[in-house]
Amino acid sequence: MMPFGLTIIGLAIVVAPGVLFVVSFFTFSIIKRTAISFGPAIDVAVFFSLSLLINALFGGFIAWLSLLLYDPCGQRLLPEINAVIGRLVIGTQAPGGCSTQSAAAFFYIYLSLLSLVSCLAGNRAVALVETLGLRFAHGVFTNVSSVARRHGVTTCSALCMFGGENSFVIYIGEVREIVLDNENAITHLAITKTRRALLRIGAGIAASDAEPIPFVGEDDEFIIPGASIRNVAFMHVALPGRFWRSFGRLVPALLLAVPIVFSARIYYDMANTAAPAMGKVAAPVSAPKG
Repeated sequence: MMPFGLTIIGLAIVVAPGVLFVVSFFTFSIIKRTAISFGPAIDVAVFFSLSLLINALFGGFIAWLSLLLYDPCGQRLLPEINAVIGRLVIGTQAPGGCSTQSAAAFFYIYLSLLSLVSCLAGNRAVALVETLGLRFAHGVFTNVSSVARRHGVTTCSALCMFGGENSFVIYIGEVREIVLDNENAITHLAITKTRRALLRIGAGIAASDAEPIPFVGEDDEFIIPGASIRNVAFMHVALPGRFWRSFGRLVPALLLAVPIVFSARIYYDMANTAAPAMGKVAAPVSAPKG
C-alpha cells in the first residue's frame, strides 16, 4: 500500500491536469465565468477525463523528459518506469536501487511538467477555439461566443438605466472581457475606446451624440456592471489578412502536437519491447525416451 504522501501525488497526477486545463482555458478566453463549477459529479467527470487524455497524449514525452532531468533507477525507459510504478504501488524493491524517495521525486517532476503542459494546452485551446469559431453552452453564452470568438474587432452597445425610468445611457466600445455567472447572465463587460450617449424616451425619443467619457483614456478598460445593463448588442468587424492571422494563432497550438507524436513513438517502442517478453512461453519438456 502506498504511503499517504505518495497517494496524494498519484491523485494529483490524475486530477490536477484537468483542473489546470479548465482554469487556464477560462482565464485566457475573452469569455470568462465567475465560477467554473458545473456540479460536483460533472466536475469530477470532466477533470478526470481531461487528465486521462492529457496523460495519454503527453505522458510518454513527459516521462522521457523527466528521466533526462532525474534518473531514479538507472535503467532503460520501459523497465525504469515499470520499476518506479511498481515501487510506489506495490511496494516492491525495484532493481537498480530505486527507493521510494527517488521514485517519488521522479513523479514530482512528472507532475510539475504535466501541470505546465496542461496550462499551455488550455491557453492554446483558446486560440484554437476562437480560430475555428466554436460555440459553447446555450443562451447568452452561445450568442456572445458567436461574435466574440472570431478574428477582428468586436464592439458592443450596452443600454443602461440613467437618472430616471425613461433615461438611459448607451456605452459603446471594443470588447475586452465578458464575464458570465453560472446562469450564463453577464456579470460585467470590460470595454476600451469607450464612448457614451444619452437617450431619453418621453413624448419623443431624444439621443445625444456619442462622445468620450472624461478621464477615461482610449486604452483604459471601462467596466459595465451586468446589473445595470438593460440590453446589449454585439457587432463584429473582420480585419484584413484573416487567413494569415488565423495561421499565426494556430502555429503555437499546432506545436503542441510535437510532444504527442513523440509520445506515440515512445509508446510504440515500449509496446515492441514489452511484447517479446510477454510472449515468451517455456518450451515443453519432452518425455525421456526409452
